[in-house]
Amino acid sequence: LIFNYESGNLRLGTAGTERMRIDSGGRLLLKTTTEGHAAADELTIENTAADMGITLRSSSSHQGAIYFSDGTSGDAEYRGIITYNHANDALSIYTSASEKMRIDSSGNLGLGTTSPDGRIHAITGATTNAAHYTFHANATSGTNNNGAVVKVISSRGTGNANPIFSVLTN
Repeated sequence: LIFNYESGNLRLGTAGTERMRIDSGGRLLLKTTTEGHAAADELTIENTAADMGITLRSSSSHQGAIYFSDGTSGDAEYRGIITYNHANDALSIYTSASEKMRIDSSGNLGLGTTSPDGRIHAITGATTNAAHYTFHANATSGTNNNGAVVKVISSRGTGNANPIFSVLTN
């Protein structure tokens, strides 16, 4: 543990090598002495010798998340979120403090829905009677049983959600 009064850096090391530094600006630097880009330099981690990453570990019934905040109370504390829920094996992305995209355990992508019913399932608008898109494409290896489903549903009047365009093939 070394504190350099002149530079204002606090350095920690092992085996005679610096491993972590808190610099005079309060930035945390791991395995580096150089901060990152000015727009993202509060935490810089370096490993130029191999692949590298960050692991967020939580139990099988909880979630791991990264929160993006622009305030200290209310939904300003979680305006953007990237979360992985281990209980249902789903990855979700939030913007404006609400979930906008989900990839479920089957690999289905939901945009505007938390329960995608096809490979790509997108809903626009505030209600399920607004524009709704579902895309399915299934193929069974080794057979000619290829199929496709394309549904586009848009409300055409009060409470009427009849398909404007639908393709079903097998």
